[in-house]
Amino acid sequence: RRGRRRRFVEGGREDPRPLAPAPRGPGSGSGLCVFTSIEMAARWQNVPEIDGLQKWMTRKPGGGYPSKVDAMLKQFCAEKGVAVPQYLQVEGKDLEILKLALKTGRMPSITTGYLPGYGGRIAHMTCLAHASGGWYGVLDNNYPGRWAWLSEKEFIRSYTAFGQGWTVVLLESPPPPAPKE
Repeated sequence: RRGRRRRFVEGGREDPRPLAPAPRGPGSGSGLCVFTSIEMAARWQNVPEIDGLQKWMTRKPGGGYPSKVDAMLKQFCAEKGVAVPQYLQVEGKDLEILKLALKTGRMPSITTGYLPGYGGRIAHMTCLAHASGGWYGVLDNNYPGRWAWLSEKEFIRSYTAFGQGWTVVLLESPPPPAPKE
């Protein structure tokens, strides 16, 4: 899929930047969605320090939570001989941090409790790529390239399905904006 282009609904314009292939989550329940989503966001933001995180995590116990993300990023970057990129983690119900991340060109990794096609509640982490006009666009690492569009009510239900949401946001500079005609 290298070289395919990402289309944005907003304004009807196509973003001509090549879309880096998403690291494919195994979809096996092995618990790599947190680290796969972080690597997806890192590829979007051009944070090379994170390249290979998902593959490296296949040799580690599955599952992800805030303190494990801290420990694994520290260990992974130490083994690669690179500095841990700056990031923040937020737990709660406030959507403003997600909207701010998107407004500044970043792509937050987010907890997801419901998505079309799963047939019920899930414990999953995905990437939020769009939030405006009452619609939220989610990219699922189990289905690279496929968008799930949720109304604000559906998004809140999904993001806070386990009481509160959790997001990981890389603080490195975002990619340059799409060129305008």
